[in-house]
Amino acid sequence: MVTQHANKLAINWQGPKRIVRAISDWVFEVESLNPPQVTTTHHVSRLRFYAEASRGVTEDLLQYALHSQGGHLVEAFRGVRFNEAARRWEVEVKWLGLEAIENTWEPYSALQADVPVLLDRYCAAHADEPDVNAMASAQSHRRRRNSRRRR
Repeated sequence: MVTQHANKLAINWQGPKRIVRAISDWVFEVESLNPPQVTTTHHVSRLRFYAEASRGVTEDLLQYALHSQGGHLVEAFRGVRFNEAARRWEVEVKWLGLEAIENTWEPYSALQADVPVLLDRYCAAHADEPDVNAMASAQSHRRRRNSRRRR
């Protein structure tokens, strides 16, 4: 017997909803209009506008929002690993408004440049984990080595 599983990447329409608040230019809080009226956070790529000719709302607005100075906000860090192929430490990032399946592994150096406070807090909170401790030690050693070279 063969069972067919649902495609986890398939679009699952849920609605109707209304935008309650803009957290950033590309992340919004939306409220379900059906009971229970739950408020959730979504990235603009997960929203689909209802087109009303009288109001001029079209799908083009969504595409504009996706491609104009957009970015993502870090919701949380989920883990660390050493990428042997790239020879660098990477941190798993959970992005605000995106599903867990869309988490990405980002270079420590890029996150240290973009969100140093969040990364330092994560490292401090997970200092007892061997990989986090090894990553923090390697990065502090690299910083010391680079500062000696500049002198």
